[in-house]
Amino acid sequence: MRIGINALAWRPERQAGVDTYLRQLVGALQQVDTENEYVVFVAAGAQGQLGVAGGRFREVVCPGLSRWRAGRVFWEQLGLARLAADEGIEVLLCAGSVVPTNLDIPAVQVIHDLQVYHYPENFSWLKRRFLYKVLPKSAHAARLTVASSEYTRRDVVRFLPQRQEDTRVVHLAGQASCQPASAESVRRVRNRYGLEEGYLLCVATSHLHKNLHGLVDAYSQVDLGAGLVLVGKRGSGHSQLARAIRQARGRERIRVLGRVPAEHLAALYTGAAASAGGDAMWLSSGLFCADGAARGGW
Repeated sequence: MRIGINALAWRPERQAGVDTYLRQLVGALQQVDTENEYVVFVAAGAQGQLGVAGGRFREVVCPGLSRWRAGRVFWEQLGLARLAADEGIEVLLCAGSVVPTNLDIPAVQVIHDLQVYHYPENFSWLKRRFLYKVLPKSAHAARLTVASSEYTRRDVVRFLPQRQEDTRVVHLAGQASCQPASAESVRRVRNRYGLEEGYLLCVATSHLHKNLHGLVDAYSQVDLGAGLVLVGKRGSGHSQLARAIRQARGRERIRVLGRVPAEHLAALYTGAAASAGGDAMWLSSGLFCADGAARGGW
């Protein structure tokens, strides 16, 4: 079978949940599937960076720069169906929730979350309008919907009721390479960031719905005898997080590292006494929590 993977949403410079998902999915399929052929559709500017090795796996570069969202989305809806047909695709996996509505082949829609329905303030007016219009149409066009958690499956049934009968849960997993770091690596990374031993770790973007300010409030109310380390880029709730830290008891033991290199995560997880998800209902923290568990951070 020739399977297409719609990776137009992937941007190599990001570390968002869908980017992590696609990178791990493509890598894992190349290790375990020895029968099917795969064509990975990427936007211009993203080619050669998703780890497609060749052979039964190859990339096809599509018009529209990966960082130019409007052009990419426009072409995804109007041009991808024809290109998939030209490539002889028999089924198309759409990893970013959006499915071309003019497909003549079966499509699998992967939904990581339906955040736009819960936290519309996290999206621009234009993107909200687009998602409210295209998500139901994508659900109608798909043959099967895959949800990354039971919570997401319930959201799909609630907000996209046409997918009630054909939605399956496929849980996220850490990479096979996720292993506890060596004691030397833990010591080196801890020294780099000036961390005490036995800290508590949370890896999540500081979006408001991640509730990191609530985590800090809870931390300040109980003396756990350990510092709190927060890793992740700034998000929509960063001002609330900063306010909670300023008001927290024991704030001198709270460290905000921001985004860190991916190669440091294994040592940070391994060196932690415990890890907490910012809000594991969403892909970004859920997938990193799966990684953390594999790396010995639970």
